[in-house]
Amino acid sequence: MAGLLRAGHTDFVLNDTAYGYMRSRVLSAPPIARLAEQPETVFANQAAWSAHLDRLGFAALTTMPDPVQIATEGAPWGSSHAHDFLRDAVVLSDDAGQFEVGRHALC
Repeated sequence: MAGLLRAGHTDFVLNDTAYGYMRSRVLSAPPIARLAEQPETVFANQAAWSAHLDRLGFAALTTMPDPVQIATEGAPWGSSHAHDFLRDAVVLSDDAGQFEVGRHALC
């Protein structure tokens, strides 16, 4: 999710919203558990987030959907909610999967 959709925030946040997104995208339980058992939940930017995923061995995981992609989509969504941004927004789309976040409506 681009910085524009996060009101300029560049952090990545692991919280209930981020984990909920990951579960909704059918990320398997073990990678989510691996993230949840870590004490660090806020990452300043993409580099810090990527380094965290590397430390946890996410790049070596071969499960589908891609754990790196799904976690990297979920953590910015967690950031948006942590900053009280877009909580009540409704995403209107043509049903493309990448827009199926939060409250969603079809055009």
